[in-house]
Amino acid sequence: MKKSVFNIIVIVFVFTIVTSCSIVTKSQTTTKGKPVLIIYDTDIDLDVDDVGALALLHALEDNGEAEILGVICNAPTPYGATTISAINMYYGRPEIPIGDMPIDEYVYDKSFSKRYRGYSVNTPYGNFNLPIFKRFETNIKSRADVWNGVALYRKLLAEAPDNSVTIASVGLLTVLEDLMLSSPDKYSKLTGKELIEKKVNQLVCMAGDKQPEPGKDHFNWGFEGRGDAERVSRQWPTKLVIMPHGGKIKTGARLTTETPESNPVRAAYQLFLAKQADKNRSSWDQLACLYAVRGAGELFTEAEPRRLDVTAVPLTYTWREMKNGEAPHILLKQKAPDDTFKKVVEDLMVQAPKNIK
Repeated sequence: MKKSVFNIIVIVFVFTIVTSCSIVTKSQTTTKGKPVLIIYDTDIDLDVDDVGALALLHALEDNGEAEILGVICNAPTPYGATTISAINMYYGRPEIPIGDMPIDEYVYDKSFSKRYRGYSVNTPYGNFNLPIFKRFETNIKSRADVWNGVALYRKLLAEAPDNSVTIASVGLLTVLEDLMLSSPDKYSKLTGKELIEKKVNQLVCMAGDKQPEPGKDHFNWGFEGRGDAERVSRQWPTKLVIMPHGGKIKTGARLTTETPESNPVRAAYQLFLAKQADKNRSSWDQLACLYAVRGAGELFTEAEPRRLDVTAVPLTYTWREMKNGEAPHILLKQKAPDDTFKKVVEDLMVQAPKNIK
């Protein structure tokens, strides 16, 4: 083969690869250049992929692909909000409002509290919320600086254009269910379900897609034991997307070598994985947030719309055909290989903030 012909082939091959990569990383859901309006709903306490997903969302906002309207902590921890605040401040967005679940409201649920504390104590990983609170600057000085999660949802949705908001839920459904059942208030004359139907484009949930194994912890749906997943799966009035992948896609190690010590995301991964030889963690939540902003693109395949009915007692998952008038439930399937996901996710996680101090 002549050298000139060989060079041409190499150039064409390289161009094809670069073009393919750009397709993967390009935003898929922005309309006419407008960023996706997103509310991030997270149990940022018992796993660190929640932290990685928030970093990913900030990077997508820096890229003009997303606008984070607010962040909600759906787990019963007083320090989830402070970790969120530290990350928001690191990325130069201290103004993003933060809400959480009203912890006192759940004190009566002894089984939930006991199960949650037991899981926290018995996890082989390290705690990061309290050390982050002690080590990093936040703009939360007291509980008065944290919104009631339902009130914040109602305010943000009432102020948003119709059918414009995407909710990325990567944890418990505690606050979302309370939002759905909420009554009219000073922010809107609509009930929670009416407000959701008017303002929310889609709810993207990191959750399992099949019957949980008996005796296993049923994250994210069913763990709280209140029947949230049953009510949300059967009554949520808009499109609901279920993203069950990410377990084999390990990310996070690059944070230590490619981001500064002032990065609370890096610190959270180091704290959480301190006892582990592998400094990467599964990327369930990052994949849910990636789809929430970019859509399926070249990474996911969307299954035909169906319905997933969850029953609380005993916890069962049942897929069935849609009936007239029902909102679609979409199951995501992984299209791209694990290594492609790993690079896309980790590139965003280590991307330097535009507004870093």
